[in-house]
Amino acid sequence: QKDVAKPDIVCYSIVIDAFANSRLMEASSVAHRLLRAVETKYEAGDVSMKPNTRIYTAVILALVHSPFIGDEQSELADDVSGKHTNNAQRAWSILERMKNNDATPNSFTYNYIINCAAQAGHDAEN
Repeated sequence: QKDVAKPDIVCYSIVIDAFANSRLMEASSVAHRLLRAVETKYEAGDVSMKPNTRIYTAVILALVHSPFIGDEQSELADDVSGKHTNNAQRAWSILERMKNNDATPNSFTYNYIINCAAQAGHDAEN
């Protein structure tokens, strides 16, 4: 049997953080998909893959730096509210998931959510 290396929570954290800071157009979609992969592994019983504050906060930061481009239904199927119209709503949804998984938001988390809300307000004015 081959010795297969599997990504751990640190690997996911590094990649999500890299996308969050990349400012690529697709960064928020990729970061969200990676977060869902981590959450799915954790929900399947892999306690070593418990999403932490750093991962959730990085995904919210990705929303600050890039618009969400993705299939709303598949990307956000786990969200109770259904369709989201802006990144501020997506950030709030991620915050709720964060709290549900016992990850404690920090000042960076709230700062990035405020930035998403400010951008949504600015976009609504234009």
